[in-house]
Amino acid sequence: MITLKRLLYAGAVLLMSTQFSLAQDKTEISVSRFFGACEADYGTLTDVTKANGECGIITALINKFNAESKDTHVKVDIVEWPGYDQLTAHTIPWTHPTVKAALKTMASVLASNNMYGGTSGALQTDFPTSVNNVWAKPPKAGMVIEADFVPGVATTKAAAIKDYNVFEFPSIGGSKPSVVGAGDIVVMFKDSPASRALVTYLASPAAATIAAKYAPGYSSPNKNVKPSAYSDVLNRATAIQLAHAKTFRFDLSDLQPSAFGGTVGQGEFKLFQDFVKNPSDVNGIAAQLEAAAKKAYK
Repeated sequence: MITLKRLLYAGAVLLMSTQFSLAQDKTEISVSRFFGACEADYGTLTDVTKANGECGIITALINKFNAESKDTHVKVDIVEWPGYDQLTAHTIPWTHPTVKAALKTMASVLASNNMYGGTSGALQTDFPTSVNNVWAKPPKAGMVIEADFVPGVATTKAAAIKDYNVFEFPSIGGSKPSVVGAGDIVVMFKDSPASRALVTYLASPAAATIAAKYAPGYSSPNKNVKPSAYSDVLNRATAIQLAHAKTFRFDLSDLQPSAFGGTVGQGEFKLFQDFVKNPSDVNGIAAQLEAAAKKAYK
């Protein structure tokens, strides 16, 4: 059932985002939407009673208006939804349209013939072996999606650039350059001039330059650290991406309650393995992820 409160909220979202411009013979209303895109499900629907959720309802309303209006047309622009942060805090559910859209994209990659050994082989492959499969001569697999600590877990010898390389995560739907990673944070528990001096120094380019030279896998977000400070060529490449990324986020699983994001055999660990088994069931896996998240966030 559509409640008045939900309709008023959705309407307020539209009104705040609406801009008007006059065409030669028709008034055009440009609407910026930030509650997700669902044209795949409601792209031509004009019967609002058959729509679900705010995205579906607003899409149906706009479709109905455009179908009936002779002198005005509503143009819809989809504004980037900051869903990652909200999903991390569980202020939007795993069943949200934007999350399902991401899962659908992920499902297209998880086709059995895309993975070495097929679905069954992938699910039985441990982490070091997945890297060794890429570094094997000849290679058994073409790519492993992981962080820049991968060379440290492989038992097969390989030379950077010659045998393996890295590339930036591709843009999806025009998304800006972004980096997902882990990191170490310095926290001062007792305020004192000496503590402040130490923290200030550790955040400086001088300290980061020393770490870049001697600490394997270290990357500094400080843009004033020169790329030449990194002795490892691939470490240098990933550090440059980090320093110049438009967006950086910590790995989502690391930010979840451990029962959901960090325990083998349950939560995200298990459910994403289930998703690999059956990537066509986006709605089912989204519902299971949401149920597990709700339990972990109690």
